[in-house]
Amino acid sequence: MGSSVIIDWESENTYLFLNPQLRHIDSDHINRAVNQLDLKSGIWLTTSGTESASSAMKLVFLKKSAILTAAASVCRHLNVDADDIWLNPLPQFHIGGLSVFARSFLSGSRSIPFDGTWNAQNFHQTLVEKRVTVTSLVPTQVFDLVQHQLPCPPSLSRVLLGGGAIAKDLFRDAKQLGWPLLPSYGMTETSAALAIAPLRTLNHDLQPSLQVLDHGQLKKKGDKWTYESQALFEGYLHLDDDKHTYQLRPKPFVLDDQLSLDSSGLQVLGRESELIKILGETVNLLELETRVQSQIQLPVAIEPVSDARRGYKLRLWAEGLDPEIDLNTLNQNLAGFERFYEIRCAEVFPRTALGKIRKKILFGN
Repeated sequence: MGSSVIIDWESENTYLFLNPQLRHIDSDHINRAVNQLDLKSGIWLTTSGTESASSAMKLVFLKKSAILTAAASVCRHLNVDADDIWLNPLPQFHIGGLSVFARSFLSGSRSIPFDGTWNAQNFHQTLVEKRVTVTSLVPTQVFDLVQHQLPCPPSLSRVLLGGGAIAKDLFRDAKQLGWPLLPSYGMTETSAALAIAPLRTLNHDLQPSLQVLDHGQLKKKGDKWTYESQALFEGYLHLDDDKHTYQLRPKPFVLDDQLSLDSSGLQVLGRESELIKILGETVNLLELETRVQSQIQLPVAIEPVSDARRGYKLRLWAEGLDPEIDLNTLNQNLAGFERFYEIRCAEVFPRTALGKIRKKILFGN
């Protein structure tokens, strides 16, 4: 957030963007490693996995041409043109925020950075005053807009929703307030979105399937999904203490997520790490979190704890000072293998700049 970055998209200049809130990062060490590699016409970004307390970190190198390839596809999908006005409340050191500048560059549309720290009411006021037509949000920001019961301004026709899955109840509530949400799926390595809900689904109240964008192809390889596109990253820079290694992109590039793709579109089922077996039953931790959060109306995180007999047992974390949650009442609405053995509370969850819960820190892993 803050002032707009100035990127020369057509030069050989390379840029490095780091989250200034990550205090443990040795920026001098990173700069030395990046300068030694001397890769041209690209952008270095940290991955979301870097949002931890560890000294080890990973950067992704993206060619500017790759980011522009993805940006062009998004503009086509959303029908973005020179008459549009973007408001960007996402940080420039994440691919979601950075991509807005690329889309504006290609389409000739105006891009307005959202000044200051995130505030739902200030954001809503800016949408109204600037007559914004398109923006990008993450579920945490949508939650804040719904909590304040802020209706969608009439000028805003498209909201690209990224940064992870959104709870069904939250999606429904936001739609009832008029917010034109278009869920998407992507990551830093794919230059942001690789799939977005079609525009025709804007009239739907239920969460839609996604459409794979025209710049890439998903292919099934065994029980894994691979992705091919000119928008893919070039490689990873691994840093630990005073060492660094550069790893070229694996080919094919295998996705960590479990997906379902058929004639109706793409559905993201969750990451492999979010799918576990308890007493032989598959439990989708992300889906279970959304159900529990809807029931108790508090942000939650589920920690799977290894158990010799069950495979795993589940610990529930709730955000807030000693919220009144009755474990027995909560478990009554869950299948036997889904039930929690313990509830722990944290006054405030550690989060990334995009609002994702930093579970490794929360769980003490």
